[in-house]
Amino acid sequence: MGIAPYPEGLWGGRVPPHLERTLSILESAYPQGMPDEEYLPVMRVLAEGMSIRNPGDVMFAFTTFAEARHDAYGIAGDLESTDPDVRRVRELLVGCGWDPDSDE
Repeated sequence: MGIAPYPEGLWGGRVPPHLERTLSILESAYPQGMPDEEYLPVMRVLAEGMSIRNPGDVMFAFTTFAEARHDAYGIAGDLESTDPDVRRVRELLVGCGWDPDSDE
């Protein structure tokens, strides 16, 4: 999955300022594009430190808006995942600057 431009009708075709740093971290973590199997683990990691809507908004760069929002709400009840993929992705994103305790 590559990073796609936001459609014109949503936020004027630009990433909302409060999500720019997170998207930059994802671009750093996945310079060749995000593999499909990383999508849900990344969503879970992002949901640990954001309101549940924001991971969907960030991941919209990788899929459709409806799918990203649906997936974000779908993981809302299961944020304490011990899945090894989630742990691996968390370590990757932290290594690229992700701080789940930040306000971004």
